[in-house]
Amino acid sequence: MPAMIENRQTRVAGHRIHYLVTGDGPPVVLLHGGAGDSRDWPPLMASLAGRFTFYAPEGTYHFVSPNWDHEEDAVT
Repeated sequence: MPAMIENRQTRVAGHRIHYLVTGDGPPVVLLHGGAGDSRDWPPLMASLAGRFTFYAPEGTYHFVSPNWDHEEDAVT
């Protein structure tokens, strides 16, 4: 993954969400399909980062965005 693409995390409705961000310009949100994840987007993000700010979030069941933090929210 190009160094200029940052890995970030945030919480939405109690769920940890991973996303990639890069660029400078109007915001563009890139959503992957069901069989993909945010790793689909770096080539496009890197090539157009001078024109747009890209955000590529993960779904809660993809790559590095688990549906819950096991240590904090696990149900036993």
